[in-house]
Amino acid sequence: MRVARMAVHGVGGLDDAWTDLTKDRPQPARLVALVGPPSSGKTRWLQALVAAKESTAAYGPTPASRSLIADGQRSAKVTIDWWLDADELAFAGLEGPFHASETVFAADKLPRSHADPGLQAVLGRYDHDPGTSKIDYFPADRAVPALAPQAGALVPRQRTVRLAEGSSKYGALLGCAAELAFTAEAGWRRLCDLFERLTSGCRILGGDRSDRVVMFQTRRGDVIDVGRLGHADRMAFIFATTVTMVGLDRSVVLVDTPELHLPPHACAHMIKELMAACPTSQWLVATHDRGTIEMAEALIDLGERR
Repeated sequence: MRVARMAVHGVGGLDDAWTDLTKDRPQPARLVALVGPPSSGKTRWLQALVAAKESTAAYGPTPASRSLIADGQRSAKVTIDWWLDADELAFAGLEGPFHASETVFAADKLPRSHADPGLQAVLGRYDHDPGTSKIDYFPADRAVPALAPQAGALVPRQRTVRLAEGSSKYGALLGCAAELAFTAEAGWRRLCDLFERLTSGCRILGGDRSDRVVMFQTRRGDVIDVGRLGHADRMAFIFATTVTMVGLDRSVVLVDTPELHLPPHACAHMIKELMAACPTSQWLVATHDRGTIEMAEALIDLGERR
């Protein structure tokens, strides 16, 4: 599954525009960079996509219409052309790779979405099997919570928070990583390998499933817990554990400010490693990082529209 095109009309913080991510290629671009100066609408574009998807087939709570509508407008509309692969088309009972969803947001009303039921079935299914395509959002306020009890079964709980903002959505990461060390050898190896490739010498040593503790070894040889990790290594832990826990293959992954807390030139390396770990996923990143922008197959320049 990938986003092929998206049109917005009447969305606060965005100009009315149609964006095509399929130009001169058989499939939508794998890496798309949203660029523009501060306050140009990069985060808002990602939020509009999330709101439209959740209104069409929800993982979590239905988005509030009022929050998306521009001042002076009575409604807003987001239209998305989705590209589905052969397995998704078979699951949906559809033909041809492109299928549209159209969502209208009106003040004081629930969003109204129009889409083929087969497309809704693809957009709404959620489990942690890497073979199941999903949509995931890494917001700019991501962090590992110091205290984050997670009640209930993992998959239903994660379904409701995958497209949310706030650090609490990452409350399950430590417990999941500690559990992998004892219950899923392949998943544990994938997590440790990806984390090490995203850092500059830090590695995961092991986990305690009863206390939900994960220990790390720094490049200097110090053994520490997540609270003493540097900010860049915490970002690596969030990405590596989420990719492993959720199974982000064949998925659409939204990242706001991938360069957050990273040293210069590290962002492009991180995105490259994440794309290698999930080679069939599409990455939509809102960024100022020059190296990442140069890697992108397609650009959405929100600054030039104003």
